[in-house]
Amino acid sequence: MRIILQIFTATVFLAIMAIWLGSLRIVVVPAVSFAMNEGVALVYSGHDYRLLDSTTALCQRSRITDKECERTAALELASKVILKFPFSRSLHDFTLFGASSSPGPFESFALRS
Repeated sequence: MRIILQIFTATVFLAIMAIWLGSLRIVVVPAVSFAMNEGVALVYSGHDYRLLDSTTALCQRSRITDKECERTAALELASKVILKFPFSRSLHDFTLFGASSSPGPFESFALRS
């Protein structure tokens, strides 16, 4: 039983290190570009993105309202895709929740003073 726990702990640690060092991100891409079809992509070197993000949310955080922002972001992601999954509207809406300029339900409380 003890060896199974050690193997599990080592596997989780290695997975976390791979995500951190490889800068792996899950990015939801809506249908905005011919370079990349809509879908959910696992990408590497996604330093500008959150762990779960979308191109629309990235443009909203940077306060760029032009549609070219999403197309440019999708073009940059097209060369960094590791895995691609079908598009999920609920994941896309979830990423937009934290992109607004107003604070979310958890951001309004200070954890430390």
